[in-house]
Amino acid sequence: MLYNKDWNSSPTAKLLRETADIIDTDGLSQYYLFSDGAYCIQGALMSAIGISDDIIGDGDGWSAVKKSPLHGVYTSALTAVCHSLGGEMGECTVSSVSVTRWNNDSARTKEVVVTKLREVADSLVTA
Repeated sequence: MLYNKDWNSSPTAKLLRETADIIDTDGLSQYYLFSDGAYCIQGALMSAIGISDDIIGDGDGWSAVKKSPLHGVYTSALTAVCHSLGGEMGECTVSSVSVTRWNNDSARTKEVVVTKLREVADSLVTA
């Protein structure tokens, strides 16, 4: 029988995989949540919990996240990414400035971001 990582995945891991897929397919945005059809990590997380591109692009994504029934999973996913960057960016903050800085580093590529998101998701898989 084949093994599928999603069988033992938490909602947070599933959300991170979906976020990675969105960036992998649509591209990486830096300095904007959503721009020219591409997403930063937080914008892709917003899209993955069902927030429309119009709302994300207009800068209203934060309000929509707070109202979303998936707010807790979004926060868990962002926190997991932030903690995974601890060695590089230091301590996590409520606004996840660490994730934003890491995402926006001019040397950061889509491939690196997608790989990081998938690594974090894989680290959350239960045995």
